[in-house]
Amino acid sequence: EANCPIQGVDQFYWPEVGQFNWPLTMGLETTRPNDVNDWLRKIYEQIDVGNLELATNSIRELEEVIGEDPDLAKAAVLIKRKELIGK
Repeated sequence: EANCPIQGVDQFYWPEVGQFNWPLTMGLETTRPNDVNDWLRKIYEQIDVGNLELATNSIRELEEVIGEDPDLAKAAVLIKRKELIGK
């Protein structure tokens, strides 16, 4: 089984496969619109490849659309972690 560098409670990105296991939320199908899921997926991809400024801007933009969201908070924490320790 592959090691997952980006993981949260409800999504995982597998670089070996190049995809997220979307749309899952705690084992249940998400109620989010597909475009919001796609936007979230792109944010995590931006973080994964090191485009932290672009990911931060995307988080702000999506937050204006959907408001506060646990996945956006997780993404922001991942960005901060990468900025602080590079992982």
